[in-house]
Amino acid sequence: MYEKFSEIDGTHPWRNVSSDGYVDYQARYRPHGRVVFFNFPLAKEMGLIPSDHPASISKELEQAILDTFSLQIINEYDLEQGKKFPPETIKPHPYMATRYLQTQHRNKQGKTSGDGRSIWNGYLKSENLVFDISSRGTGATILSPGAQEAQKVLPTGDTTFGYSSGLADLDEMLGSAVMSEIFYRQGIPTERCLAVIGFPDATAIGVRTAPNLIRPAHMFRYLKQGRLEELRASVDYFIDREVEKGFLGNLRRQFTLHHGAQLFRTLLRQARCVARRGVHLQLAFMGRRQHAREWRRARLRFDPAVRGQA
Repeated sequence: MYEKFSEIDGTHPWRNVSSDGYVDYQARYRPHGRVVFFNFPLAKEMGLIPSDHPASISKELEQAILDTFSLQIINEYDLEQGKKFPPETIKPHPYMATRYLQTQHRNKQGKTSGDGRSIWNGYLKSENLVFDISSRGTGATILSPGAQEAQKVLPTGDTTFGYSSGLADLDEMLGSAVMSEIFYRQGIPTERCLAVIGFPDATAIGVRTAPNLIRPAHMFRYLKQGRLEELRASVDYFIDREVEKGFLGNLRRQFTLHHGAQLFRTLLRQARCVARRGVHLQLAFMGRRQHAREWRRARLRFDPAVRGQA
């Protein structure tokens, strides 16, 4: 019933865009995890569970989730220290931490930045969409701001330097799960949380997914470095994924379109997406402010203590 989980094994087509667009890590199974959140509607959309699956987590389902996502990378510090792990706990395929531009790094060209505490679990094809899947809280990578501040590799869990532990807090991941689903149900384009795995030390792994997790910063990195071939390859990849999702009307499958025109349509769609998200959030913010003003006016009318504070 849960065979589809086995397809999420670290493989991903972004590897074909540029050989240095990511850092590969072997990953091992992290024990003692429990599934504290699972998004059943999303899992059904992805084809991970049958459409008539009950909204309850059986032992078999929990084990499938843990086997797939309860992971911690074997990072540079582990290798430097010669740490050994039981071979049966190590996954057969590497998982990538992607490189992208981050302005909080000293290097402003994206040469040292990217996924500091995340790995890409892979991608999954459903009947209608292709989903990218990544996890936060899976260990400290060399791409974190903390690793660059320390100028050395760091062990997972080290909090000496800012944003360097590679871990995530359980409350943070649960908050992200709730907020992403609120955004989604309000029609705001966003990634969604598939699962949250909690551990006895109150850390967690949050699994997120979207039809395309490639962000503009992945491409801006090549632009900042003047690497135009890689920039073109990454933009082409992004366009192809949008076409594959059907968001650009399957243009390449229907007829040959000039690359510039297709690029324009892709960027226009992204601009509309960002604008729509901004409008949603602004209206929600204004609505809350209006509600707060009306509530305060009502209290001013009826509460002498509040009138004294006005």
